[in-house]
Amino acid sequence: MKVNLAVGIFISLLFFIDPAHQGASALRVTWPSSHYRETEREQSQGTTIGEVAPSCESLECPAYESIHNGKDYEIRRYNHTVWMSTVPPIKNISFVEGTRTGFLSLFDYIQGQNAEQAKVPMTAPVLTDILPSRGPFCESSFVVSFYVPEKFQKKPPEAAKSLALQARKWDVVYAAVRRFGGFVTDSNIGEEAAKLQASLMGTPWEDAISRSQLRIAELEGKDMSLFSVAQYNSPFEFKNRVNEIWMLFHMENFTHPSHPSISQI
Repeated sequence: MKVNLAVGIFISLLFFIDPAHQGASALRVTWPSSHYRETEREQSQGTTIGEVAPSCESLECPAYESIHNGKDYEIRRYNHTVWMSTVPPIKNISFVEGTRTGFLSLFDYIQGQNAEQAKVPMTAPVLTDILPSRGPFCESSFVVSFYVPEKFQKKPPEAAKSLALQARKWDVVYAAVRRFGGFVTDSNIGEEAAKLQASLMGTPWEDAISRSQLRIAELEGKDMSLFSVAQYNSPFEFKNRVNEIWMLFHMENFTHPSHPSISQI
């Protein structure tokens, strides 16, 4: 199981190297050129793992409990939360393009294209779940999600049917997290995911993630996203950007030696 997870990350790295899809624009929102490069100092500011992302000081972010800090990674526990997500998944060869497509629908939703015509405050992060394709030139599947603000958590306004969005309620879920700066591109997400996987190798968390993904595949008959990408900044912010790779998992019959209370979640 451990080998399967490592191989999956390596394969996904190969699938996302597609620079031709970066730097395009779409409808009313234009993404800045990915040719902009921050200095090493700019990339490191605000990206220390364990610190709250600076954007969460002005935008509402989902609350979580940090239960373990390892070398270059953090383990978090997110309690019951509601997200608005693209359904069905978006098919695209490019992560950047797929996320842009999903964000446009979510943007229309928060601008009032919902059953209550409510203006929904922007939150962070914008989260993209990735189900890699089975070939280097095939389309992957992306689920782009927006954290529903606390005000609407109990009853999110239903999205207009044309937006193809649906509210998803998360049970308690855990996330292995790696943070990085700069702009997210089709090429660097695989690299960052591989770095997170390398940090987790040989730890009890690697086994917990592998078992969780296997359980999803066996009981629900579907693959769980190998990893997700969380983006905390507006595309127009060029400095102090914060991004994260999340590996989401559930824990069952698992006890971490430094946290004996974490079992049978």
